[in-house]
Amino acid sequence: MTARKGLYSIIQYCPDISRLEVANIGVLLFVPEDHFFEAKMSRSNNRARKVFGKGSFDNSWLKRTKAMFAERVKAEAASSLDEFKHFIDTRMNDIILTAPRPVRVYEADRTLADLFEAIVEIESPRRKETADTRRSPAFVKLENAFEREPFRGKIERDRRIPIPALHKDLNAPFAYQNGKLNLIIPRSFKSASAVSQGSELSVKANYLKRVNIAESTIIPECEDEQAAEIVLAIFETERIEFVLPEQLEAFVHKVAQEIHR
Repeated sequence: MTARKGLYSIIQYCPDISRLEVANIGVLLFVPEDHFFEAKMSRSNNRARKVFGKGSFDNSWLKRTKAMFAERVKAEAASSLDEFKHFIDTRMNDIILTAPRPVRVYEADRTLADLFEAIVEIESPRRKETADTRRSPAFVKLENAFEREPFRGKIERDRRIPIPALHKDLNAPFAYQNGKLNLIIPRSFKSASAVSQGSELSVKANYLKRVNIAESTIIPECEDEQAAEIVLAIFETERIEFVLPEQLEAFVHKVAQEIHR
């Protein structure tokens, strides 16, 4: 299956633009080659309620506003990048959109659903995937290496970084300091969820880097070639630092040198 270039924007509820407090309520995806321009909106207002508090907005009004926005997407479908950017720049009743970000698309409907799950869904538990990661060869190799000198006492375990802007956390099994915080994230990827997982990790890692909180290195372990193609394409497009499992020995040596700085 040939990948196409797409662009997506996060649809946000922002009642006070001066404060820049937002709740992610949907995702808009544009795939020019497929003439695909569609939005997926949250059915409930739980995200807005979680961000702004119960009773802080009119629940019925926000539902109507989201419905009106969805109709606007259908009526003003973009056919070019300029039209897409113009659509984004046009606010509507406290609904704003983020600047477009690139995404590699194999199936537009699936990509839209995966982006929505990664960015908008309040709860998207992946306990089984976390367990799979902790049993993965890369995790075991890193764990064994970091129990020895020169790492002993210098590698932090299970570092959790809250990301208020996304209302989510980034969990890193390993972290260390070399003048700045570095997160090491081995992660297992399956074809069925590769777009969702890869996109979510990219959004989180890029945010932490942009606000100068932490640098992230992902060690992807993929169940097959399709998952690897998808995940690595996302990381390369989003400029996410990653280390392949076969490069672990060199990476561990690099970390050993950096923790002495």
